[in-house]
Order: sequence, then C-alpha cells, then structure tokens
Amino acid sequence: NAEAMRVAFQQCLPGQAAPQTVHIPAISPNVTIVVPATNVASGLICPRCGYQNRPGAKFCKRDGQPLVQGATIAPPQIRTQAARSSIQPRPVQQPIPARSGGSIQARPVSTVADPNAAYRAGLQHLANKHYAEAIQQFQAARNTGGASYDVLYNLGRAHRQQGQSVKESNRKQFTDQMKAAAEYFDEAVRLKADALDAYFQLGMCYRDLKLYAQATSTFKKALGLAPQDPAIYYQLGLVAVEQGYMREAEAYFLDGLRINASHALILVALGRLYTETKQVPSAINVLRQATQSDPALWEGWYELGRAHMKAREWRLGLSALERARQVNQLAPETYGAMATCYLKMGKKVEARQMVNEALQRDPKNAEATRVQKQL
Repeated sequence: NAEAMRVAFQQCLPGQAAPQTVHIPAISPNVTIVVPATNVASGLICPRCGYQNRPGAKFCKRDGQPLVQGATIAPPQIRTQAARSSIQPRPVQQPIPARSGGSIQARPVSTVADPNAAYRAGLQHLANKHYAEAIQQFQAARNTGGASYDVLYNLGRAHRQQGQSVKESNRKQFTDQMKAAAEYFDEAVRLKADALDAYFQLGMCYRDLKLYAQATSTFKKALGLAPQDPAIYYQLGLVAVEQGYMREAEAYFLDGLRINASHALILVALGRLYTETKQVPSAINVLRQATQSDPALWEGWYELGRAHMKAREWRLGLSALERARQVNQLAPETYGAMATCYLKMGKKVEARQMVNEALQRDPKNAEATRVQKQL
C-alpha cells in the first residue's frame, strides 16, 4: 500500500528514522480477481462464455446467460495461489553509506518463474482478447505451479475464445481450438466435480464440434448442479434443434420459460421452432412476447417478420422487418426478407433497392439473389 511504499522510500534517505518493520496485510485466500465489464457503449461481456454482447442486452446472445448492466465480471471466483500464505514483512535495513570511487554494482535479480504472476498476466490478456498470449501465460502457470482448477478452466476459456474469434475465417483452426478447450474443461471438471461453469463451457464446446450426445450429457450434468438456470435449458434446446428433435427442443425451451418467462433468447428460439414446424399462430404469439421483452433484440423482430411472411401477411411482415433493420442495419438477411415482401406486394422499385442492400452486405445472399432473378 502507499504507507509501505513511503517507508520503503524513506529507507533510501540518509539520516531518516524508519520503523523496524513494515506491516503488509496478508491477502485473503478467497480474493477474487475482477475483470471489469466493458462500458455500456461497447456492450457487456458475458461472464460465462466471454462473448461481447450489444449495448443494453439482457441475455448473452451466445449462451443465454443473464447479463447485469454495470456489473463487474469474475467468472468463476478466481483465487490466487500466492494468497494461500501471509506475505512476510522484510526487516528494514540501515542506509548503505556511499563508497568513494568505483561504480555501484547491481545486485542480480532472481529469475525464478512465478506461476501466480503468469496466471494474473493470462487473465489480463484474456480480458483484452489477446488469446494466444493468454494461453502462453496460463501454460506457464500450469508448468511451474501445477494444474489447478482455475488454471485449467481459464486455459479452456482462452482456447474457446480464440476459436470463436476465427470461426468464420478458419474452420480448421476453430475446430482445433474447440478440441483443445474441451480437453482442458474436461480436465477441470475431473478436479472439481461441482464446477458448473466448466461443465457449461464443455457442453458448448461439444455443441460447436457437433458432438451432440456428449453435449447433451454434459449440459444435463450442469443442470444437476443448477436446475433453475434457464441458460442450460436454452442450450439443451439448441442441441436438440440442431439434431432435428423438435419436440424435445420445445420441451426444453418451455422448461426454461417456466423459470424465466421473459427470457428473450428462449422466446426467439421457440418462435423460430414454431415457424419451422408450421405452427404459425403460436410462433407469432411467442415472438411478439420476445419483442416486448427485449425490443432491442433484432433477431426477435426478424423472426416475427418471417412468421408473418409464413402466414402471407406481407405488410405485417414488412413492418416487423423494418424494426429489425432499425436495430441492426448490417444484417443482410433482413434486407433479403424485405425484398421478398416488397415483391409480393408488387413494389418492384423498393424490392430492387432491398436486393441491392442485401447483396452489398453479402454477395452470396440466396434470398436476395432469388428475388433479383424474379425481378
């Protein structure tokens, strides 16, 4: 602290009296390293998966975790190994009188590796999205200080985040990083059987790798630890949808909504499921709830527009899609759907404009290309 620093400087001054010891309070073993949430302008980072969400998001887009505005993030409680024992004060030394002539030789500095310093550096790199550096530091902490749960968990997080960062540009690297992350999360849960976050992350890795049986089994283990966590039901529902098990997915989504009836991402997923299974009135009803729960979630408006299109309600569909476009102007699928609505309404000029907007953002947009051919 500042007082200890003042006393240490005092030792360097000739003729200054200083107390014989400096009291440095011991760090609690339960100290938590807190990574601050990003500001509202750039959106909150999910404490569970690390995804940076849009400003004002209530739930993480990637995993469905509730987000608290203005909260600090520390997933999970990260305890420093160095804090296990008290820091011993160093006795004060008397000032060393200056020697006449000759140069002052520097005392060699110890180069013993500090696993705790490496671990803390890894956390900082992870918070700053420097994933390769984070992995390097966590590996150093593991090699010098042992494979603790915290080190393994954060190694998994770093690999998973690095994989997510290259998902669209390098599928092979994405897969390799997911496999590495899964290995570390698996090792972490073997050390700590009640590690909810590690199970959750492991389940998401298996889902990304399309290992659906393992994903379902892992999420159910997480559910055993936290039966009232709607984000787990959300993930189980997505795993079922990706396998085509629509009834099973519906059951999971409904279970999640019994816990939190306003979980916008579950409502959107359920509405999309109803649209795909031709339960259009139910889809429209659920998706209206989603847009009321979180009006800034563009996917809710987009899926509502799609549901109205399925019912051939072109004007209502166009109205919902326009809301989606206002919230997110970058999504090419919104413009493609709007082009279809305008074409069905006989407004070819507007349809052509939406086609151009869609293809500007995604030259391979299938719907925009199809409408273009019809025009």
